[in-house]
Amino acid sequence: MMRTFATKTEGPAIMELAQQDAHVCNLVPQTVSKLHKKERTQHRLVVIGELTLPLEEDPYRRFAASTLPDVITSASTVREAFEGAACSCAQTACVAVVAAGVVLHHTWDVITTIRGTSSCIFIVLWHPDATEDPALRIQAFHHGANMVTFHPRHLEAALSKVADQRGHGSLRCEWCGLSELSVSEYWSHQPLYHIYEDNLEGECQVCRRFTYNLAVHLHERHCPSGPFEEDRTGLIAVVVVHRQQDNKFLMVQEFAQQGFWVPGGGLDEGESLRQGALRECMEEAGIEVELRGVLQVEYDMTRGPRGWRSITFYAVPKESNPAVKTVPDFESAGACWVDVSKLSTIPLRSKAIPLTWFPRLASGYPVPQLQLPEACKQLFHDVQF
Repeated sequence: MMRTFATKTEGPAIMELAQQDAHVCNLVPQTVSKLHKKERTQHRLVVIGELTLPLEEDPYRRFAASTLPDVITSASTVREAFEGAACSCAQTACVAVVAAGVVLHHTWDVITTIRGTSSCIFIVLWHPDATEDPALRIQAFHHGANMVTFHPRHLEAALSKVADQRGHGSLRCEWCGLSELSVSEYWSHQPLYHIYEDNLEGECQVCRRFTYNLAVHLHERHCPSGPFEEDRTGLIAVVVVHRQQDNKFLMVQEFAQQGFWVPGGGLDEGESLRQGALRECMEEAGIEVELRGVLQVEYDMTRGPRGWRSITFYAVPKESNPAVKTVPDFESAGACWVDVSKLSTIPLRSKAIPLTWFPRLASGYPVPQLQLPEACKQLFHDVQF
């Protein structure tokens, strides 16, 4: 279990902000309470911020007060409440859940203030538009959040990962300074906390080798199941996922501040084109899709030892309203449904596919069949469709 930030005893410290619209966030304390009960840990919930509703009228605070002991609800400022509860961040695993309603009143100032207190705190923005507003996600990470969600199961999964940082190791995170991490804890910590931050270069603390990309090196060379190196097959599967009921498209929040792109990536050795497309949607966006067509094929056989070949599929979600990914990992910081009109307002890792295909498909463009064009079959002769 993680060591307590607020009391220096065993158990997690959950720092929680409740704002004017916090009544929409009843699931946050429910999830936290469930995790604490499961882990049998001592816990402390600190509610930071001024609330307009008195305790007896606000269901969020009433639930928290009746369910969780040691609730603080009268702090005059976020910084005062936070620093009053905190002792030392560099050797603890602490979470700040910033619960905001539809109106983001002062939310960015609150997240910036909490982040200014410590770089080690895992900050979650809990918001109804977590997977519907790409600009919200970008703003949250820009101001210091590590995760944006409105899904209780995802919040519980993230809190469980934070709780797994038990403080029995000797490593110190190069990004935030959190110390006493084991190799496996650091391997999990880095993408969970820092997937959207810039890549770093330097000497690896584990093997003392110099690397130009510590995040990739840590992920591949110090994986708990053993070292590996990602295969470079030269085959790429990309997927345009269309939520037809509201004409929105699925986009992945890429690593290292690269903005958004569609789900996609390199095929593994022996993988078919369709298998690679389905896997990438699950890894990067967290949902199962149904492939329904092939939109385009691109290639350049002069690139690399095996050339470069890319296929773009059209797909729809298997479920009508699936819970897309919000727990950050090495594959992505999460995913979001994006309206065509919003493409010009968000950073894009690459513009070609979204700007070409989203407007066409939203306007009723006929989707080609789910098969390789006849002229391209020889190009993909060495891989199954």
